[in-house]
Amino acid sequence: HKSSASILQNPNIVEGYMNKIGEKSIRQKYQRRWFVLNIEKAELSYYKHEKEYRDGSARGVIDLKEVSEIQKNGKNFELITPSRVFKLQLLTDGDVDKWIIPLTTIRAQLANQSLSRGIDSIDESLNQTSINDDKQQLNHLQEKLSIREAENEHFKKNLNKLTEELETSKAILQQQQQNSLSSTSNLQNMLDLVKSKLEKANQNIENLELENKKLSQTQIEINSKLKEVNENANSYFNVNQQLQTELAQQRIFANKQKQSNESLNNQINEFEKKIEQQLNDFKSKEIEYNDNIKKIEQQKLELELNLRKEISQLKENQ
Repeated sequence: HKSSASILQNPNIVEGYMNKIGEKSIRQKYQRRWFVLNIEKAELSYYKHEKEYRDGSARGVIDLKEVSEIQKNGKNFELITPSRVFKLQLLTDGDVDKWIIPLTTIRAQLANQSLSRGIDSIDESLNQTSINDDKQQLNHLQEKLSIREAENEHFKKNLNKLTEELETSKAILQQQQQNSLSSTSNLQNMLDLVKSKLEKANQNIENLELENKKLSQTQIEINSKLKEVNENANSYFNVNQQLQTELAQQRIFANKQKQSNESLNNQINEFEKKIEQQLNDFKSKEIEYNDNIKKIEQQKLELELNLRKEISQLKENQ
């Protein structure tokens, strides 16, 4: 097969074959894929084969900025992201310096950049914070500082892991140098590359120590401002106590007013009920009066009829 990995004329591009387990693979079987590492973009894209890469249609892209950890076990290694764990496999032990070293170096640089941005953000926040800033803002800065310190510790662990991997790679290269006299020059170049990576890692550690000093100074400044805020908070507490007392008095007065209003409302409701009862009684009497009038009119008609009959009989008798 073609070279498992090759560095093109562009030093920021690494490409070649590695094995990969698909996300939906049930048997967890490795499949060969063509990988392209873009160091500038911090992206690792993969294709079914080299021709697919030349056609420009990637099967997937791994954003190295999202990779939280690289776990290596022999030729197998995993890129761990929040959404997925990418399981990859080198074709040969010699591919360590072509894939693992660049990947771990990129992660270290990204972590260092993230830490620097965090420190700059904290410094900017402190410059904009005045003596009268409230306690909540300072607590937020402390939480932010704690997060950065945790990231710093995590980054240190990754650097130590990277150093161990580089030392392992160095030992492998030295063994290859002993076993193959014909590739002495190539191995020497690889050793130089490993030494260069180690020097960069040491430089990153020194930078971290400087950042730690900055963090310590930032912590001192935050503690000073927190003390001032606590003093202001005590003053605010006394004022708040006075306001609470006045508020309690206002509530007592309001409750008395409420009780008085409730009593008046009860009297009004009772008066309305009495009026309503009287209206109902009046309507009932009105109905009874109308019924009596109808009865009287009926009796009047009956009397008139009887009277007419008697008059008629009298006329006939005469």
